[in-house]
Formats: sequence, C-alpha cells, structure tokens
Amino acid sequence: MPVDVNRPGPWTHRNLTARGTRFHVALAGPEAPSGSGLLTLLIHGFPECWWTWRHVIPALAQAGHRVAALDLRGLEHERQRGRGGCGAAAARASACR
Repeated sequence: MPVDVNRPGPWTHRNLTARGTRFHVALAGPEAPSGSGLLTLLIHGFPECWWTWRHVIPALAQAGHRVAALDLRGLEHERQRGRGGCGAAAARASACR
C-alpha cells in the first residue's frame, strides 16, 4: 500500500518532469521572478527522502531562500512498487517526533 509523501507543512509539493522522468519536490520560501534569485537545492542521501530536510526547509525559507527538497528517483520507484521507500521513511520519522 503506497504512503502519501505530500506531508503538510510550511512547504508546497510539486511533481516536475525532466526528460520524461517525474520527480517529487517540496518547495518553500519566496518565489522570485523567473530568472532571478537563488535556489537552495537540498539533496538527500540513500535511503532517505525529502522528509530528511523537514527541519531545515523552514529555517532556510525564513532566511529568505527559495528552497527545493528533491526526492531522488530510486526511493519513489520502490514506494510505487510497495516496498516502503520515502513514504515509509516519512511515516517512521513522523512517529518519532
């Protein structure tokens, strides 16, 4: 059973497509006009997911950064196949708060 990784918080969720591959990203902070401003891209390690950055995202956004926490492909693929992946990691981390 897949777990929803779109956890509520001070961020929004989007699915982006690049070269036919879909990526999930959690976004926060001020949106700058196209082509201006800096983006802080947060990349998790294996076997983590965007949820790893749940405490960092709001702090960076409050400091004025546009933040994107990207889910890497391997864990989304495992989640879709019912093996847990990011959703299971997020559920475990949420239970540990």
